[in-house]
Amino acid sequence: MKKNMRHEQTAPSSVLLASAPLALAYLLLPFCEAAGRFGLAGRGPDWLTPHWPWLALAGVGLFASLGMKSKGARQHPLGPLLTLAALCGGATLAALAAWQAPLPGEEALRRLAWLNEAAPLAYMGLAALWVTSFGAPAARTFALFGAALGTLSLVDAGLSSVFVHHLAPGGLLLSPQGGETRACLLGAALLLGVDDKSRQGQYPAWTTILVMGGLLVSGSPMALLACGAAYLFLSRERIEARIGFALACAGGVLSPLLGGPAALEGRMQVYVLWAAGVERFSVEPLGLLTGFGPGILELNLPVELASVLGMPGVSFTLPPSEISSFWLRLGLVWGIVPILFVLGAGLLLTGLTQGRAIAALTALIITMGTVFPLFFAGAPAMALSLAVACLLAGQGTQGDAESVSTPSPENPPA
Repeated sequence: MKKNMRHEQTAPSSVLLASAPLALAYLLLPFCEAAGRFGLAGRGPDWLTPHWPWLALAGVGLFASLGMKSKGARQHPLGPLLTLAALCGGATLAALAAWQAPLPGEEALRRLAWLNEAAPLAYMGLAALWVTSFGAPAARTFALFGAALGTLSLVDAGLSSVFVHHLAPGGLLLSPQGGETRACLLGAALLLGVDDKSRQGQYPAWTTILVMGGLLVSGSPMALLACGAAYLFLSRERIEARIGFALACAGGVLSPLLGGPAALEGRMQVYVLWAAGVERFSVEPLGLLTGFGPGILELNLPVELASVLGMPGVSFTLPPSEISSFWLRLGLVWGIVPILFVLGAGLLLTGLTQGRAIAALTALIITMGTVFPLFFAGAPAMALSLAVACLLAGQGTQGDAESVSTPSPENPPA
């Protein structure tokens, strides 16, 4: 066999390690949630923070990265820069863990509230660390994990329709509060494959069908809106399948009963917070540039909206962590500059990279960011960051990868 092969085979252990964050986000956490609903999952100690799974991953990735450097392994061309970002992300995760832990110095640590608002940098740094150490996961891995999560969502919806007598996202197995998270994960798994040239003119694969089904029962109108439109206009599969899925998503968006009264109340809270945030910026326009800091926010509802809603008071205070919209939280805390940076990065990657998947993921981020924390939550932040890394590594288009790995006339097979 000749030594100048165009692509080296990836070791199975490396593939498994590269997929570990996806296994945690798509499989372990949802199945632990389902087990916890039946009391099968043990409750952790009080000092264990919600960030501990990602903190553990950061430790594994950091030790692996240092071990690779000590052995002189070949690193990514941007290895030093990615490692620096990863170290910053790991340090921020550790600070987040200390900030949330009920330790004696909790009151003093709460003064460092800005650490909680640096969570997007921490998770993106962790993704950079993982890619530097183990490589980017393949699009096929996203499809398989997405199919598993979609199956769990469909089973949960089926059980709720039988025993609760109506279709409720997050019924017996899954929590209704996690519907947006599951929708974001499934959306990333679906849209990552829109540029797969091997699926040109074909019907959706079984993994794609399961992901679609999970999305349709997720109870997230924004995810259905983004995924339905992106799949319709950007996918390479048969037009009948694209139109059918888009119509199903449109029906889910327009359904007044989607998610039930509890979900409708949650969406109303998001709209109220948006109205209060816009009112705060209208009163203090300079805050649009500088933000209002990571402390407790003082917001006021417009008087007209408060009278329509029948609310006795128009003023309230809340910490930024209670704002479910990524864009609104980012703008209120840090101003418009980080928002422009994220949007600019998405548009720049869309223009500079080949294919359509980056554009689809950008549409998902922009749309869901209006109602969901996105990069402030561990599982969606890691899934979206690794999906972008997968595309930048050239693993998002299986058809292209197969054509590239075909031996050229200059390099015939041994």
